[in-house]
Amino acid sequence: MRIGVVSEPPRIGSPIKICLKQLSNLSKRHSIFLVIQERNLSSLTNVFRGLLKSTFLIKLKSIPFLSPILDAVSKTYRTMEWGEVEIDLASLIMNIAIASHRLSSVKCERLLCHSTLAPFSVLDLYARSKIRKILHVHDVPIHVMMKQGGLAKDRLTVEAVKRFESWVVSKADAIICTTYYAAKSWHELFGVEAVVIHPGCDPVHVFPYPKKDYILSLSSWARGRGSFFLLDLFERLKNSKMKLIIAGSWPDLSEFERLRTAVSKKGLQRKVFLLQNLSENAIVDLYRNARCFISPPIEGPFLMTSLEAASQGTPIIFPSGASAWEVFTPCIHGFEVIVGDMDSYIESVSKFEEDETVRKLGYSIWKRSKDVSWDCHVEKLEKILE
Repeated sequence: MRIGVVSEPPRIGSPIKICLKQLSNLSKRHSIFLVIQERNLSSLTNVFRGLLKSTFLIKLKSIPFLSPILDAVSKTYRTMEWGEVEIDLASLIMNIAIASHRLSSVKCERLLCHSTLAPFSVLDLYARSKIRKILHVHDVPIHVMMKQGGLAKDRLTVEAVKRFESWVVSKADAIICTTYYAAKSWHELFGVEAVVIHPGCDPVHVFPYPKKDYILSLSSWARGRGSFFLLDLFERLKNSKMKLIIAGSWPDLSEFERLRTAVSKKGLQRKVFLLQNLSENAIVDLYRNARCFISPPIEGPFLMTSLEAASQGTPIIFPSGASAWEVFTPCIHGFEVIVGDMDSYIESVSKFEEDETVRKLGYSIWKRSKDVSWDCHVEKLEKILE
């Protein structure tokens, strides 16, 4: 099958990683043609090295003069409370006809669009073509995120985005959500019945044990993601033998500096370690050796990191209501905590002092990860694409 895929704008995070891992596995049995914004693509390929080897790229190049102008004009609408969204609007607008033509010329039989923004890159093809079109969304609708991100007062813009999303939904032959959390939102707002296909993972062949002496938390640490709560947690656990590694990326580097200063002021330099901009291999190694993985202590779906931890035999700590519990089971694969309740976090983290708890839960979650591999994900996706 020849599949045209339109990606979200390249930025380090779970949505683009899901897209690339999905395509890497699909390309073993199908021809993949990926439409992707060129801006930030080099940084993406450095982190996710090798995932694009079997994929034909159709790059949406930046437009001299126009790209920076539209960046400046649209900055207010691309800046949420958690940071700026990197979308090259000029590139999307000026390359619409080119991307549609390229996919038509290679006779794509299916069109897979990641997010409701993606169809804008191939607007003519999406609007007129009779090929099967699949909308693949990773979160709640964009207009909802805009409201959550501080743009609720700009009703005209939010309403315009909502109308566009409604049109995109109406043109799709099928809609896929990565979590039931997201599917509920799409159903409530647009009345659609989405198919839920959880992301996959790559289970290591042999259960990795013993583990080292640290707990891992990994995220894109935008403001409000709860990293300072984790510092307070480990300040309360000063007598524990366990350490904490907070790893990932910081969209706002001043937030990283504030966190580093707080570590020093609390006297936690030998207890808490901050690691940023790691390679994929380094991240996998951190997962593999951690006693457990702890999610950012805030409300949200948060699923991908639980799968990655599971694939390396590392049990998890996630809040109640997180999508990790759509796949895994509390007390068997990890522990459920209450956001903002320090005592529940202390109780759950302290249990991983015991090697037997780490081994037992780690083995259980590793066995479960084999049932949610990327191979299983692709088999489910192919049934939707057929």
